[in-house]
Amino acid sequence: MTSPYTPPNTSLLKEVPVTEHTDQFGNPIPKLLPEPRRCEAGNGINWITQAFNLFKANWLLWIGIGVVFLVIIAIASAIPLLGLLINIVVFVFLGGIVKGADIQARGGDLKFEHLFAAFKTHLAPLCILGLLYLVGIIIAMIPALIALGGMLFSMLTGDINAMSQGMASASLAGIMIAYLISLALMIPVLMAIWFAPSLIVLHDVAPIEAMKKSFKASLSNIIPMFVYGLVAVIVMSVVVLFTLGLGFLVVMPIMMLTYYTSYRDVWTDQPLSAGLK
Repeated sequence: MTSPYTPPNTSLLKEVPVTEHTDQFGNPIPKLLPEPRRCEAGNGINWITQAFNLFKANWLLWIGIGVVFLVIIAIASAIPLLGLLINIVVFVFLGGIVKGADIQARGGDLKFEHLFAAFKTHLAPLCILGLLYLVGIIIAMIPALIALGGMLFSMLTGDINAMSQGMASASLAGIMIAYLISLALMIPVLMAIWFAPSLIVLHDVAPIEAMKKSFKASLSNIIPMFVYGLVAVIVMSVVVLFTLGLGFLVVMPIMMLTYYTSYRDVWTDQPLSAGLK
């Protein structure tokens, strides 16, 4: 089902001239398919396997990138205004991670500064993507916020008996249903986001168009994406549990690399998984 990751041949003594279709090592550059490829269910596992192989080839550097990324997110989230901004800028960091993964996968050298590479090349479109994602989250959370607001209003204006009866029956049931609706609305938002950073950074697709393509690709690959999500949750839970949380330093960069490995299988003429055409 899976195949070991093998980087392209870069044993040339000199770099070759870059052309429209090849990189500096003479390797063909993955081309964007006009339509997303439909993958089988097992490819959801392949995306994690290929991400692990990329991670293993530069494990120390990927851990360093992941730790710095987490520290930046943690510090920014602790500051109110920066916390809001980081929800937008996080996709710029993801774009840099995708750039680094792409360079490594095609035989180049992964560098720590790849984490910040997209700030120089795709800052505006990735920030627009982050802003649209934030708007999508807010819209998806409206049912839950309405239900929570209704409960708080009842607590502030109703008498104690009425409040206790409502909390024990209809109010709690309504809140649970509202939260389930919000979670369901989050699914299309995530589908529209998943492939978008790779499409923007590696193919210069405009943010809204990238989200449309991402949603279409996710819809076409809903089964392998479900398998991926299920396996990812199980793997993360087991590793973090049995390593007292330290395993998260390994699992987190691997999960971020799946943004790239899934994109290569679904959107390019050079999938990383074996058997795909």
